[in-house]
Amino acid sequence: MRKMRTAEEMWQFCFANDLFYEKAHFYLVAKHLQPDEYAVFCFQGLQNNVRMMTDGNFAYVFTNRRLIIGQKRLTGEIVRSIDYKDLHNVTAAGQSVVIDATKWEPNVEVLKGDAVGVQKGLAEIIPIIQQKNQEQTQGANFSGSVADELAKLKKLTDEGVMTQAEFQAQKDRLLNPAETCTDYFEDIPEEPTYTYEKKFDKAVQSNDKKAIVIRAVTFTVGAIIQLPVAIIFIHLILYHYGIVDELP
Repeated sequence: MRKMRTAEEMWQFCFANDLFYEKAHFYLVAKHLQPDEYAVFCFQGLQNNVRMMTDGNFAYVFTNRRLIIGQKRLTGEIVRSIDYKDLHNVTAAGQSVVIDATKWEPNVEVLKGDAVGVQKGLAEIIPIIQQKNQEQTQGANFSGSVADELAKLKKLTDEGVMTQAEFQAQKDRLLNPAETCTDYFEDIPEEPTYTYEKKFDKAVQSNDKKAIVIRAVTFTVGAIIQLPVAIIFIHLILYHYGIVDELP
């Protein structure tokens, strides 16, 4: 699994996996990474895209601690994070990605060409997150006496049901209860990072042009849809102050 610590590594990951990206969103997310935090998977998509109305393109970055969602705007920025203990599931079907989290369930739409890559990445990391959460929940729900539990484990060891190594592992778990997991992917081997090459230059320029076109189309469509509403609103104000005699 690749462990990415910079914006460059994130967009290079997307490029290598044929995923659409706008670099600005990754640079924003990278600024919010903690010193010991790194990304393991990332993609971008339109958030809450309903009937041509959308919150815009966001970066979705899964780190070793949380899911960070970020959008760099022409004026301002949006950054939100979801701790993995509050992340129940992330499902992908076709171009749709649904994030099931406590108190928030954003819907994401990725490009058609990104669907398979996003599904593959989520299928790799979500089970790991869910397993870690389950282990922590089981540890938190443990209510028996440590001494009684150790006695049971010792008996199983004496009877040959459990090996000495297994007994020791369980003993360590009981005597040193795990705190909230701070690194969900610490046991996963790290793959080499990408080396920046000139071949990225042309691809990045092409991808950036694609991003500009998508943003321009999204803005134009949104403006066209909202224009009649704005006109009606202005007309109502003019009618209220008696400047016009009839309602639209």
